[in-house]
Amino acid sequence: MKTLFLFLSIALCMIYQSANGQVSEKKHIYKTWVISYNKSQTTKGYLRGLEESSIVISTSLDHSTIPPSSVELDIASVKTIKFRRKNKIGRSILHGAMVGFAVGGITGLINYDPNSWNPYGSAAEGGLVFGAVFGMAGGLVGGIVGPIKIVIPINGSQKTYEIKRNKLSTYKY
Repeated sequence: MKTLFLFLSIALCMIYQSANGQVSEKKHIYKTWVISYNKSQTTKGYLRGLEESSIVISTSLDHSTIPPSSVELDIASVKTIKFRRKNKIGRSILHGAMVGFAVGGITGLINYDPNSWNPYGSAAEGGLVFGAVFGMAGGLVGGIVGPIKIVIPINGSQKTYEIKRNKLSTYKY
């Protein structure tokens, strides 16, 4: 029985590894905020292009509109560019809650002592209670961390733009 389990485990790992090597890497989509020196003007959208002295921001991901709805902004008017991965807040809350639930569940299982007074009937109930509490705390932490944006200052400088152009190109879609 042990040899069968070991054989199946190795076979599944090999299948997973070969399937993982065939998958092409998915390009992440980043929401973009361009803050101009004119405080009232913030352009929101997705970074579409990096030209010599301007950047192109698309207001939608829909490529079917001709011409595509995009705005070209001169670098001299750009103060900062901010990026955040699409759906990052929800993923951060979910990841925080899952990690919190796992840590809380393990803590509840480890702390269970059948010989002492315990408000929980069993180790599993203690693990669920601790998991729920830690899961809510983890989700809260994920909700605080999730909205943080990547900030790239340009300050209207062509030289700064040229230096940070390679980094900016990683956020294009």
